[in-house]
Amino acid sequence: ARVYRLNKQCRRDCLQHLETITFGFPSLRRRMNIALRIILVLSLLLFVDSSSSSPVNQKKTKVLILGAGLSGIRAAKTLLDRNITDILILEGEDYTGGRIHALKFANYTIEAGANWIHLVDDDETKPHVERKDAKNIRAITCNYSDIIVRDDKGKDITDFAVLKEFNDKVEHKIEDYQNERRLNKLSDMPARVGFQLMGWKGKRPIERAIEYLNVDFEYAKPPEEFSFYNLFERGKDFFVTDERGLWTLYEDLYKPLEKKTLLNKTVTKIKLNPDSIEAQTSDGWSYQADYALCTFSSGVLASDLVTFEPALPDWKKEAIYKNPLSIYTKIYLKFPKKFWDDHEYILYASKERGRFPVWQDLSRPGIYPVASGMLLITVTGAQGRRIEGQLFNETKAEIMGMLREIYGNGIPEATDIYYRRWSKEPLTQGAYSEPVIILLVSFLFLVDRSLSSPIKQNKTKVLILGAGLSGIKAAKTLLDRNITDILILEGKNYTGGRIHAIEFANHSIETGANWIHFVNDGETKPIVDRRDAKKMQGLTSNYSDILVRDEAGNDITDFAVLREFYDKIEHKIEDYKLKRKGQPDFPARVGMQMMGWSAEQPIKSVIEYFNFDFEFARSPEVVSFHKMFERGEDFFIADRRGVWSMYEDLYKPLEAKTLLGKLVKKIKYNADSVEVQTSDGWSYQADYALCTFSSGVLASDLVTFEPALPDWKKEAIYKNPMSPYTKIFLKFRKKFWDDHEYILFASKERGRFPVWQDLSRPGIFPVSSGMLLITVTGVQGRRIEGQSFNETKAEIMGMLREIYGNGIPEATDIYYRRWSKEPLTQGAYSEPVVGMTSEDWENIGKNLGRLYFAGEATSEDWYGYMQGAYWTGDKKGNMIAENISSSESSRKPGNPNSEATPAKVSSVGILLLPLCLIIMWK
Repeated sequence: ARVYRLNKQCRRDCLQHLETITFGFPSLRRRMNIALRIILVLSLLLFVDSSSSSPVNQKKTKVLILGAGLSGIRAAKTLLDRNITDILILEGEDYTGGRIHALKFANYTIEAGANWIHLVDDDETKPHVERKDAKNIRAITCNYSDIIVRDDKGKDITDFAVLKEFNDKVEHKIEDYQNERRLNKLSDMPARVGFQLMGWKGKRPIERAIEYLNVDFEYAKPPEEFSFYNLFERGKDFFVTDERGLWTLYEDLYKPLEKKTLLNKTVTKIKLNPDSIEAQTSDGWSYQADYALCTFSSGVLASDLVTFEPALPDWKKEAIYKNPLSIYTKIYLKFPKKFWDDHEYILYASKERGRFPVWQDLSRPGIYPVASGMLLITVTGAQGRRIEGQLFNETKAEIMGMLREIYGNGIPEATDIYYRRWSKEPLTQGAYSEPVIILLVSFLFLVDRSLSSPIKQNKTKVLILGAGLSGIKAAKTLLDRNITDILILEGKNYTGGRIHAIEFANHSIETGANWIHFVNDGETKPIVDRRDAKKMQGLTSNYSDILVRDEAGNDITDFAVLREFYDKIEHKIEDYKLKRKGQPDFPARVGMQMMGWSAEQPIKSVIEYFNFDFEFARSPEVVSFHKMFERGEDFFIADRRGVWSMYEDLYKPLEAKTLLGKLVKKIKYNADSVEVQTSDGWSYQADYALCTFSSGVLASDLVTFEPALPDWKKEAIYKNPMSPYTKIFLKFRKKFWDDHEYILFASKERGRFPVWQDLSRPGIFPVSSGMLLITVTGVQGRRIEGQSFNETKAEIMGMLREIYGNGIPEATDIYYRRWSKEPLTQGAYSEPVVGMTSEDWENIGKNLGRLYFAGEATSEDWYGYMQGAYWTGDKKGNMIAENISSSESSRKPGNPNSEATPAKVSSVGILLLPLCLIIMWK
C-alpha cells in the first residue's frame, strides 16, 4: 500500500508538470500523457517486483518459530517462560491453531480438525485434561461399545461376539504379543500380518466394519499400510464439543504470544547457515534469526512448497517420507430431524471396505441437542482422498443414496454439509502423520521343525496337491526321473490353476495369466521356447503407445510425464536399490519420493498407476521398495488355444494321474509320510507330498493342517498375500475408442478404471471385434469383484459416456473372473508386503517333514509370474526325486522294503545292544 501511494503521488506530480510543458500543444500533450502513463505503470510494476525480489537482510529476532499450531505455540511459550522474549512466529494461515480449528456450521460449533483428547488416563495427557477441567470444556467419554451395525440392505447385523473376538484376539493382547516378538528380535511387519498371526481374519463385512472402527478410525490407514509395532491398545478418549472450540484449551499459551505472531506469512524458502537461519515468505519479506524451529507437517516438508537451501539431506528426507500425512475426513451433515439409530456409533458394513463406514450420532446428550439433526460420517485413506477431491453436493448425493438404501426413501434430505479438505490444503496436505512399515532385514534363521507320528498305510509314493503350472511341472519332473507312482489332486474341474481361457463373445480370452513377462530373461526361455514352438498368437506390449484422457474426455497426453517417470524411477531403480543395499526396507512410495517422483496431478497419478499398480496389483504405499524392478519386454498372448496349451507337453502325460474336483480339507504331516483328506470323504496317503496352494488359500481356514503350521511358516505366508487384479472384458457392436494400445483414464479418484487395452487391433482380435479390456487392481479390484456384472457395466458405461459422449453404443456383454472371491485362489497372484526378507522366502517354501511347498508365492525371484510357478515346481520335483533316490539307495539289500527311518533303526539297535552283551557275557 505504501508503494502504491508513493507512485500515485509521483504520477499526479508528473501529470501536473506535463500540463505546464505542453500547454498549447494538445496533440503532443495527449501522446506524452499516454506515453507517461505507460512508463509510470511499467515503473510501478518494476518497483513492486524489485521490492519483492530483494528481501530485507536485517536480522530481526533471536528465535523464529515457523508455524502457529500447538507445537509452535507451545515452544514459543516455553521460551517466553524462560525469559527469552525476542521471538517471532510466522503462520501461513489467517488463524493460529493449525489443525485444531473450530468453525460455525448450522448454528453449531464444529471441529474441522482435532476433536478428541485421546488416552486421557496417560500421564503425558495430563496437561490437556487439566486444561479441559479448568475451562469446563464440554466433552463426552467415548463409548466404543455403543454400536449398531447395518448392512447394505439396512438390516441390523450387530453381533457383539465379533467385537468381543476382536478385543480378545487383538485389542487386549497386542502389547504382550509385540513384546514377545521384540524379545525374540523379530522384525516389524504390516499390522494386517500381525492380526492374522494373532488369529484375526477380518473378512466378513461385519468383521471389516468392527476392524475399521478399531483400526482405520484410529490410524487413518488400513492395516496393510502401517506398522504392527505402532499399534496400541485403545484407551479412554474424550470427544470435545464445546461452543468455544478445542483451541480455547490452550488460551494460556497463545494469548501472551498474539503480538509476536504474524499471520498469512507463507514461508517459501529456508536458508540454513552455520550460525543463523533465514526464512523468506511469499510476500517478499525475509526474517533472520539465530535459531529457528520448523513445525510444518510432514506433508508440507515432503512437498515443493518450501525450498531448503542447502537441500535437506537424504537421511532427513527419508525420515520425512516414512512418516506421511494420512487422510481423515470428517463429514458433518445437518438434517431437519434425526432419523438414524440412537447409538453413539453406527457402523455401515458395506461390501466395499471403507465406504462411509463410521457414523457418529451428534444429536445426543453431551454433544448437541437431540433436535439438532447433526450427524458425523468419517472416511479415511483412499476414500478420504476421493471425497476431499469432490464437491460438497457430489458427496451429499452419495451419502443420501446410501442412507435411503438403509432407512428408506422417506428420510429427509440433508440441508447442509461440510468437511475440511486437509489433504488438498497446501499448508497441511493431510490430517495427521502415521508412519509406514520400516523393517530391518532379519538374519535369524529358524530351525526346520519335523514332527514324528508315523502312518503305516501308503497309497502312493508322491502326492501333488494342485494341478496348476507348479504342480504339473513338479509331477512331470518326477515322471522324467522314472518316479511314476504319482497322484495329483485338483479342487477345480480343470487343470492349469490361474492359467485359464474361456469363450467370450466368440473369442478366447484369458481369465488369468495373459502375458509372458521378461521374454529376454534366461529363466523365461523354456516358456518362450514353448510359445515359439506352438506359434502362439499375440503381440509384444508397447507401453509407450498410450493416450491419456481426463474426466471431461480431453486428450491430456504428455510424454514428458512418461519420460519423467522413466528417467527418475524406471531406468534408475536397480542402481538406487544397489545404493541402499543392506539398509532397511520401506514402502515403494517412500523410495519413489526419495528418487524425486511425486504423483499429485491426475496425469502423473495414472502414469504411475500404469507403470506400478498395473504390474504389482497394489499401490506404492503397500509394496516393498526392495521388490521394485525395471520393466522388461512382455508378450501379450491372444491365441484361440489359450495360454495353457503351451504346457501341453507337461500335462498331457499326467491326465490319467490327475483327479479333478478333489477339494483338500485336511493335511496331516510328519517325518515319514503325509495324509490328505478331501471333502468327498476320501483319504490319500503318500511318502511325500507337494503343496502348491496359493498363499491366499494357505492363509485361510479352507485347509486344516495337523499339526498346525508353525508361526514362522504362517508369518511368511501372511507377508506374501494375494492381490486382486481384475480384468474386465467388454464387447461392443463397434469400436469407438482411441486407436492406441493403451488408453489411460486420468480420474481424480486414483484407480478408477485407469487402464484400458484396445483388443480390437492386429495381433489380438479383429478390428471389427469391438473388444475392450479394462483393468482394475487392489481395493478397486476387490470392490468390482464383489458386485454384479450389470452394476460394473453401468459404472463403466457412465464413465465412457462422460469421455466419448452419449452417442456411443451400449456394451453387449461383460465378463471378469472373481479371483479374490474364489476359495481355491483368493486372489490373482502374490505380492509381498514391505519387509518380506530372504528368510521369509526360505520359510514360506521350507518343507515340514515330508510335506513340501511350491508355487509362484514361494519364489523370491519370480513371485507373481509363471516363471515362479514353473521353476519352483521343477526345483521341488527334483528335490523329492533326490530324497526318494537317497532313501532307496540307503536301504540294506536284505531288507529292501523296510519303512524304518535312520532314527528308527538306531532305536532298534539301542534296544538290541544290551541283549547281545548279556549273551556274550554268559
